[in-house]
Amino acid sequence: MRGVWPESATTSVPRGGTIVDPTVHVRADDPALVGPYFTEDAFIAVQAGALRQLYVTPQAERLDGAWALVYADLDAMHESVAARGRRLALVVYPSELQVDPQKRDALIATLRQQPPYATLSSDDIDPRLPNKRLASYCRSRGLPCFDVTPAIVTARQSSDEPLYKTRDTHWTIRGNRVAAEAEAAYLTGLVCPSAENGEGTHR
Repeated sequence: MRGVWPESATTSVPRGGTIVDPTVHVRADDPALVGPYFTEDAFIAVQAGALRQLYVTPQAERLDGAWALVYADLDAMHESVAARGRRLALVVYPSELQVDPQKRDALIATLRQQPPYATLSSDDIDPRLPNKRLASYCRSRGLPCFDVTPAIVTARQSSDEPLYKTRDTHWTIRGNRVAAEAEAAYLTGLVCPSAENGEGTHR
């Protein structure tokens, strides 16, 4: 994960694979790690943009056209990686609106006070729409795809400790840790399958 280190820190900065300890490497109350980053009004606008990615009701042609551009970019990445003799795997990270129905409903209620969103309802939203689209794409290309969303949802349900920063789209230390542990478990099986069987790693 990416960390923000206070200038007064006297310990060495953790390297890849080292778990960040908020009692040693960072201050738990560091604004850079807990937020907020946006003002309330600005963050509503940011969330409205994120919510539009979850709409199930816009014209099918517009939705398909927007995703066609995403697929084209992914195809280009896949071809570039394959040309170097390597494999491409996709990992899907969710927004807070995708994993927290209470915040999603609260945003919808706020947006409904504005004319463009007057008829918006939770029925217009599919929080897993991007995930489904990406999973379908990966199946069609034979690409590994791992969705972090279930791990984030489970963590949110198990504790009130924030996973996302206040009025910010980024994870907290806990959010990063939950995602990293889930992703690492998947990638271990993908890159070093023998490690899961206790046979050691191979390259």
